[in-house]
Amino acid sequence: MALKKTTSVKQHQILVPTDFSEQTTIALEQACGVAKVTGADIVLINIIEDLGVFEKYFSKKEQFEMQITLEEKLKKLVDSHSRKYGVNITWRIE
Repeated sequence: MALKKTTSVKQHQILVPTDFSEQTTIALEQACGVAKVTGADIVLINIIEDLGVFEKYFSKKEQFEMQITLEEKLKKLVDSHSRKYGVNITWRIE
């Protein structure tokens, strides 16, 4: 099968998962380098694991506070890396 060259412009994005570990921070730094060269945007994503049977041990207030803390950590990470590398980074929680 032959590949077709398209004339439409696609916005390129690099999806970077994070759990705030050293390894995922290194991955984000590498993605920032690639994005700077290619002009791609970065989407930083954190996946929240379903609490399942443990949900009953956390009040709605505690769950909300955990969500806010997570959002603050993502915003801080995005802000520092977008300024340092000069690339566009957004974040998502799934």
